[in-house]
Amino acid sequence: MTTQPTSPTTDTDATEPGLRDAVSPDRLYAHLVRFSELFRDSGTEDERAAAAYVAEQLRGFGLEPTVHTFDSWISWPREGTLRVEAGDEVLDIAVRTRSFGGHTDGLDAELIHVPFAAPERGEMIFSHRAVAADYAGLDVTGKIVITGDGGPDGIRRAQERGAVAHIHIWPSDEDAIHEMIATPVWGTPTPETALRVPKIPALGLSNADGLRLGELIAAGPVRAHLTSHVETTWVELPLVTVDIPGNATDRFLLVGSHIDSWYEGITDNATGDAALLEMARIFAGQRDALRHGLRFAWWPGHSTGRYSGSTWYADAFFDDLHAHALGYLNIDSPGPRGAAIWDCRYNCGEIEAVTGAVVR
Repeated sequence: MTTQPTSPTTDTDATEPGLRDAVSPDRLYAHLVRFSELFRDSGTEDERAAAAYVAEQLRGFGLEPTVHTFDSWISWPREGTLRVEAGDEVLDIAVRTRSFGGHTDGLDAELIHVPFAAPERGEMIFSHRAVAADYAGLDVTGKIVITGDGGPDGIRRAQERGAVAHIHIWPSDEDAIHEMIATPVWGTPTPETALRVPKIPALGLSNADGLRLGELIAAGPVRAHLTSHVETTWVELPLVTVDIPGNATDRFLLVGSHIDSWYEGITDNATGDAALLEMARIFAGQRDALRHGLRFAWWPGHSTGRYSGSTWYADAFFDDLHAHALGYLNIDSPGPRGAAIWDCRYNCGEIEAVTGAVVR
């Protein structure tokens, strides 16, 4: 494993321009090279190696990280298949299974298309308005639903209406079939929320294949055979945190990013993990200038655990967060190719005003 010098910055101007100028592209790139060597699915050795790397770097900055461990309910989507029969035509369609979807070695049923309003160009593809399915007049009991109404709510709607499986048509026209998560439950389910985890198999396919199957269904009955292999089990996960205390108060800003990824996950979210490391390095050298503190956290279980790391942490450290946390800054997927603007998104105007009043 190749590492770079890890001494903290000590001579940086503590103003925002000075801190920005202290950012080292070479260090960021070196972190990305290391993360690119790891398939960081939650619960794997590579995720643990990534957490160990983060902790090692933090120690090199003169900080004392804590590596928490906790048990998490993790779901790995494995292989899935879809074969359809429309008259004399037999098609094998590429699909992906969904994390926390139902497992089956084989399911045969009629395929039924549930219409949805396709998003216009430039619309938010996951907004309810853009991709809500219309079940009016349709009996999907005992059938396999294929629809653009995806995500946990779409799967739930199909299951509640008696469907035996759900197939999501990806809304954009790219060739890739994206990984997704079927459960609406944040974190490891409790006895109260476990019933909300879907029981039916859930698959995803490309927009082109979905539209093609919709045309076949419109022309006559279509039968489908599918398999969905999903491995869901208990796994111990590592969660790295580190504090840089402030000098005037015992309050802190919590800054987090998820350390697990689908595959290597460079822009989702190795770039975020590297950004946190570089922020920790720079602020470690400026700790004497901090009025309030900083706490950095690298969350496991984001994808195959439905945010299980951050959810566990919020539960386990609720009293501390409630008493001392000024706010939370999430860093996810910065630095895609061609990006030229650094901005903070998705903060409501009222939240921004409240934060500005509190942090002063």
